[in-house]
Amino acid sequence: MPVFDPEELGARIRTQRKKEGLTLAELSQRSGVAVSTLSKLENGQTTGSVETIFKIARAMRVLVDHIFPFAPAEMTNGRLLVTRRDGGERLAIEHYDYQLHAAGLIGKRMAPLHMAIKARTPPPIEEWSTHPGEEFAFVLCGLVELNTEHYAPVRIGAGESVYFDSIMKHCYVALSDEEPRLLSVCLSEAPSMKSAPENLFASAAPKP
Repeated sequence: MPVFDPEELGARIRTQRKKEGLTLAELSQRSGVAVSTLSKLENGQTTGSVETIFKIARAMRVLVDHIFPFAPAEMTNGRLLVTRRDGGERLAIEHYDYQLHAAGLIGKRMAPLHMAIKARTPPPIEEWSTHPGEEFAFVLCGLVELNTEHYAPVRIGAGESVYFDSIMKHCYVALSDEEPRLLSVCLSEAPSMKSAPENLFASAAPKP
């Protein structure tokens, strides 16, 4: 099981904030997280809530499982990491429940997610996801609606899939009585590094 390191969490947030050229005040305005909280996070004095981390990730457009500091063994090649049933790192926010697979693998280009869709209506468009790269989603059960900023909403049922440029703002909405679940695989534009994560994506976060 990966080890959570709050000091590394703070270092990652600080590194990415500086890479984006943002002050603490500017990141606070963009994310809705108080400057005092951001300061404590960056200094490893608090881990914050899952919702707080999602807000920060979304504001800086970084992959959530690259902000959360899991510490696996370093390897240069021949990497392999098995995620057992119900063994993925779980993150719950307002619109989705996530299970992060291969969360501790360094330098991966794909972000595999098992998602449960809770939202029944689209949130405000400023809360939709956007991340450079591409996304593939396969519906495991239920019926979902994919909303994007450039296309009319599309319905996707169990056994169906969608592939799209994820730089478009997008969100998933549940249409079936049963809670829809899907496998989402996000592909970044470049490999990410443990010490300096690349700009990738942030999942839709709750309202500030």
